[in-house]
Amino acid sequence: MSKYIKYELTSDILCIGERVKKGTYKPCIKTIPFSTITGALRDTFNFPGIYALGKLDSDYLKNIDQYRQIHIYSPRYVFEDVSKVPLQIEFITDVKALVYVFLKDMMPEHFIEKKENQNFDITMGAFKSKGFGKCHLHFTEIIENPEIKLGTLQSRIPETANCMEYFGIKSIKKYVYGYLFEPTTKISGKYIKSLFEGSVIEGCEFLLEEDK
Repeated sequence: MSKYIKYELTSDILCIGERVKKGTYKPCIKTIPFSTITGALRDTFNFPGIYALGKLDSDYLKNIDQYRQIHIYSPRYVFEDVSKVPLQIEFITDVKALVYVFLKDMMPEHFIEKKENQNFDITMGAFKSKGFGKCHLHFTEIIENPEIKLGTLQSRIPETANCMEYFGIKSIKKYVYGYLFEPTTKISGKYIKSLFEGSVIEGCEFLLEEDK
């Protein structure tokens, strides 16, 4: 029996950028990856048994161009106090998204019975020190035994046995691969091979793009 906690996520301004080597333009991705939301929730609740991922609200995603903006950022060399080449960082505003949480070794009902776990704030993404990434999560429901369907993945999730099992991914018909960063300590981490949006999978219905 699989159960998931569903939250609505809102944020005034959010930047979850693609990791692009070199280059002066960094686009903002159009989903809420496993690594980003799971890390933020584990930090908030100090509970390593949290596994989560998210996706942008379907209506918001359809109109995302009106929420895209560019931030010009000029990093500086520490010792010379001279600006490097300016970077163009894309971010999105008035964000509306959905987050789905699987709890290992804890029943969702026990977690959600605490009021502070029903409505709370987290910070995630880039430029947190500049006020980006402040998010509010609001509990909506507990999903029990979601339907397994074939469709297009709308999030990013590590291709590990645990993640595949916890989110009901039975098979992968089309692969779109990338890498998500997983911290191993406060100062280091590793990249994990992951399924990206656009992959065609057989899995929990809430992972998939909604029918157009």
